[in-house]
Amino acid sequence: DAWVNEGVLHESEARTNLLDYSEDFSNSFWSKSNGASTYNAATSPDGSLTAYKFVPNTFNGSHAPAYNLSQSITNGTYSVFAKAAGENYILLKAVSGALTSSNSAVFNLSNGTVFNTPSGYTTTIEDYGNGWYRCSMTTNITGSRYQIGNTQDGTNFYYAGNNVDGVYLWGAQAEAGLTPSSYIPTSG
Repeated sequence: DAWVNEGVLHESEARTNLLDYSEDFSNSFWSKSNGASTYNAATSPDGSLTAYKFVPNTFNGSHAPAYNLSQSITNGTYSVFAKAAGENYILLKAVSGALTSSNSAVFNLSNGTVFNTPSGYTTTIEDYGNGWYRCSMTTNITGSRYQIGNTQDGTNFYYAGNNVDGVYLWGAQAEAGLTPSSYIPTSG
């Protein structure tokens, strides 16, 4: 299924995607902790061949593209379009420090469900067809680091990947506000 344009959206407030490179996970703004991103790896939700595949390496640790925001966000919403590519779980995190179940929202990409919602967070997962989901996390905790992590089984955040299995990613967004807005692409 391709991206469907449903016309003009009337949202209650203007929003800004605070990520400079929302679709380019190869850009140096995105650190690639213990893994590699491959461009043009899959067709994205908008129908273009622009999705990235993030593949964890064999290091026994965390595996995550991360982005240091130029400003802190309080009452922020973080989202990304994701699709399973051998691994079925991703996490979203908006604060520095170790990955834990108390600061990381976890999403199951095999069945389109939220696996873990930390206390004080709100999470949603929306089906965009063809295995793609938009995963969103909202929190009132102040954060300035946006992290999209792989997790082997939804609970194990530190593991050794196999250099093959990973997740497809496209359309990351970080915004001030307590609900996700429509996706706002950025390119620098």
